[in-house]
Amino acid sequence: MPDRHNRITGKVTDASFTGVSTQYLVMSSWGDEWMVFEQNRSADILRPGDEVVIHWAPEHTFGLDVPPAA
Repeated sequence: MPDRHNRITGKVTDASFTGVSTQYLVMSSWGDEWMVFEQNRSADILRPGDEVVIHWAPEHTFGLDVPPAA
């Protein structure tokens, strides 16, 4: 993993095969749940309870607006 990548540590809470990718739900160490997609390049699939480090290049980061509470 490159030094300049963003990264968080967490634990897999769910894994769902979606065809060309696997969708993971990962609980971060501070309690936020992240939805992560990984392209299926091998038969290795993470399981709930597995500890992981999620990382990505800063230039691939974007934010989404949260709708105001009703």
